Amino acid sequence: LVAGTVEKLIEKLTSEIDYEFLSDFFMTYRSFMSPVQLCKTLGARLKWAIDEGNENGKFIQLRTYSAIKHWLVFYFDYDYVPSRALRFTMINLLKDLQTRPELASSPDILKCVRDLYECYKREKKSSIKRNRNSTYDPHANQSFNSDMERKVTSNLQVKLRSPRQSQQSLKSFLLSYSTETIAQQFCIIEQRCLCAVEWHELIEVYWKDRTNENAVKKCGGVLAQIDRFNMMSQWVATEIVTLKSVEERARVIEKLIRIAMRCYQHRNYSTLLQMVLGLQSSSISRLTKTWSKVGSHEKRMLEELKEFTSPCKNWKNIREAMQKSSEDYKYLVWSKEPEEPVPTRLDAPMENEKNDCQMVGEACIPFFGKLLLDTCSSGTRNSN
Repeated sequence: LVAGTVEKLIEKLTSEIDYEFLSDFFMTYRSFMSPVQLCKTLGARLKWAIDEGNENGKFIQLRTYSAIKHWLVFYFDYDYVPSRALRFTMINLLKDLQTRPELASSPDILKCVRDLYECYKREKKSSIKRNRNSTYDPHANQSFNSDMERKVTSNLQVKLRSPRQSQQSLKSFLLSYSTETIAQQFCIIEQRCLCAVEWHELIEVYWKDRTNENAVKKCGGVLAQIDRFNMMSQWVATEIVTLKSVEERARVIEKLIRIAMRCYQHRNYSTLLQMVLGLQSSSISRLTKTWSKVGSHEKRMLEELKEFTSPCKNWKNIREAMQKSSEDYKYLVWSKEPEEPVPTRLDAPMENEKNDCQMVGEACIPFFGKLLLDTCSSGTRNSN
């Protein structure tokens, strides 16, 4: 991606069936071109392919439609929601394509265009409902928490420049804050998201059918949790691959591993899973030169966290840890006098950055995916 020109990257994106490249491109393209610029470039590529009028042009059209649909489905909230100009450019492109006379003789291609238009409207409607139903707004105030949230997504909104220039100038904001501070902020964010989930959303299991408009209205909190989990895993990978320097990437990986360990110590199993999965993604695991620069202490920590978050035996380790946290919390509540409040220790100080085993707090932020899996299993048994 760094070595290629924008034209060649778009050509490869729309000429080959390479899903790994497709994922990497949309994860990193913002470092060398804006979303509006990408939309216009893909539109120009489509019109060129239509004018070609041969089998190769038809294949390029299909690949371009596939790329745009991937962009709409997975990155609508990141690119389209904050940019009115991008939404205007995309909707005009789709409307223009539907009126082109060349497509009248090709019903398959015309159907793809209409499906793309429906996909755009569906994602826009879903995004509006998610924003209405979610009580969490990362840009609502000027606190340190919101400042950090803006920086989490800052690498996704940069000005158009060449790939080489942009990669040399990018630096991760993670290195500017202490590990404990960032981990505490993630605990606060996840706690807010968790509180937005209503109990009836877990019981009724409406969130399994996103195509049902009434169902989406009733499970906004659950859908926000699912979307945030996926976004955070992608963000972890993006925060690493947008850096050019191998040494800088290694420092960020080490920082993310230490943050994940802090989340484990705070019993924030949601952020812990998000980070471990992001660090295990294909775009990160194949960076052999970068991993060779990562310290042995951090590598050992990551292996321990990977073992703890293993899905083997129905997430045995996480299930037991969540169960123990629940028992500890109930014991703490019943052992206190009625008028004495239950203390919260998310901000309790750590003794040492290298102290990997100390646990903080009595309650936990659960791995929400495990709760949903148990809910589905219970619902299936009850229906039978």
